[in-house]
Amino acid sequence: MFLAVLFERRRETVALTTGCEEVSMARDGARGRKGNFVTRFLRETRSELRKVVWPTRREALNMTAIVLGVTILMAAGLGIVDWLFTELFALVVR
Repeated sequence: MFLAVLFERRRETVALTTGCEEVSMARDGARGRKGNFVTRFLRETRSELRKVVWPTRREALNMTAIVLGVTILMAAGLGIVDWLFTELFALVVR
């Protein structure tokens, strides 16, 4: 992923580019054209959250079931491996 940092002295702007989006923060005081930094941040966050495609209830339940199933299977598998190593080391120590 491409990452570039740009510093400009005239406008005192720091811009971070990640290849597909650009984030710019002006350091010329707490107030800008659109209000202070916190207000602008909250406004932009709300705007981005409106773009999110949220899963339906059924999709969320299916994904939760998959996560729980994989977690239980991994726990059982690790438990079996732990038990096997315990038995193996018990035989070696005797």
